[in-house]
Amino acid sequence: MMPTTLFGSQIGAQILQLLPSILVATLLFILLIALTIQAFCKARQISATENAAKVKPTENEEVIDKSHLFQFNPSEVDNQLSANSSLIE
Repeated sequence: MMPTTLFGSQIGAQILQLLPSILVATLLFILLIALTIQAFCKARQISATENAAKVKPTENEEVIDKSHLFQFNPSEVDNQLSANSSLIE
């Protein structure tokens, strides 16, 4: 890795001396956009793989409906409080 890094920095220094600064900035911006797109595509690919690997219930397994656990009924709470108030006194 070290020789390739040194070689790349030598080429980069030569390009920096030969080309105007606006062109170097434009090339760096294009490189930034390309690497961003590449990272985004890789993240979508990994996300799709992880979502496909999630455990799904088979036909024989029953899906349990737990939505009733999150419903709030004030009259039930009042009834329970009044039933338990005799224990408190």
